[in-house]
Amino acid sequence: ESKLAAEVDEWNSIFKNELKVSDPQVSLSVKRLDDTDLKVLSRDTMNKVISLLVLIPNGVQTMSRDIEGLVESSTNLGVVTTSDAGILFESNIRSNIKSLKYNISNQAKMIAGILDIGFETDSDYPEWEYSPDSKLRSIFKRVYTNMYNNELKVAAIHAGLECGLFKEKNKNLDMVAFGPNMYDVHTPNEHISISSIERTWDYLIAVLREIKPAQ
Repeated sequence: ESKLAAEVDEWNSIFKNELKVSDPQVSLSVKRLDDTDLKVLSRDTMNKVISLLVLIPNGVQTMSRDIEGLVESSTNLGVVTTSDAGILFESNIRSNIKSLKYNISNQAKMIAGILDIGFETDSDYPEWEYSPDSKLRSIFKRVYTNMYNNELKVAAIHAGLECGLFKEKNKNLDMVAFGPNMYDVHTPNEHISISSIERTWDYLIAVLREIKPAQ
């Protein structure tokens, strides 16, 4: 027991050092339980779990060569659930390039095959690849400059948007995603700037007026 406690203390120090910036509150501990009727993992299952945690792709995989600083593809092992039915690992794979997304998925599938464990995919949504020659984006930039006497800052984000679904149906569709100022998105404190909604509406109307003569 003392040997186990010493081992845990050593790894606790290692984790605290490695994650002192990203997760400063991380802590590893062990305690004795009086209940001896507990279920534990078999050695084979334990080895598979450890191997999967070490081998499964996780984090940023590639960076964009079109836009500096933009994550191009990533995968996040976000949830691990243990139940009587088994242990479930859930990863979220994102990429604005389809082939890279499937490459990450295939890596995980191959690892599952080597470890002789189940693998399945669901909730797939299409990518929205960056278009360097977007005419619509040029119109948005020109209108913004005319309205606010300032240059529009165009940004790409590593996130899932409905635009990919539209692009999948119409490959020639030119799209721009924009909207009002939003804060703490996807949290209980998510909120939006009311004043920016009005500015966004006025901006949209001006863009539509600019597009109409070109039709």
